[in-house]
Amino acid sequence: MGLHSYDPTGATPGVLWTKAVPNARVEVHLGKGEAAVDFSMDLTDWVTVPNSLNPAHPLGSSPATISLHIVWSGITRRVEFSDEEIGFKGYFLENTAIVAATARTPVQNYLLVTDPASTETHFAEIGHDHNGSFFGS
Repeated sequence: MGLHSYDPTGATPGVLWTKAVPNARVEVHLGKGEAAVDFSMDLTDWVTVPNSLNPAHPLGSSPATISLHIVWSGITRRVEFSDEEIGFKGYFLENTAIVAATARTPVQNYLLVTDPASTETHFAEIGHDHNGSFFGS
């Protein structure tokens, strides 16, 4: 995303973050190897990666938003995995994904819009796993 560094608003600094997406925004057809997700969220734009990693944030930050539309398709490989020792098993479909993203930082008058035609990945994966207390199910 260029020279900007984004984190979800309220994310713990220095921690890899994830964000829950409402089920209504996700569509999965595992048998076909297809899935799609479409959502927006508030972000903090830390301006640069070094500024985001510096606890003092000398360059400050600005509120921002991102909208993402990701589509997975085109099965290239099917993978089944099971390891009782670590309590993990799953069925995974390797495929490709096309990503459309729009990031906005209004106070910096910054807008990034990706071209979905040029953002196809070389590797993507969707699947279903069982782990922990759900391993046996």
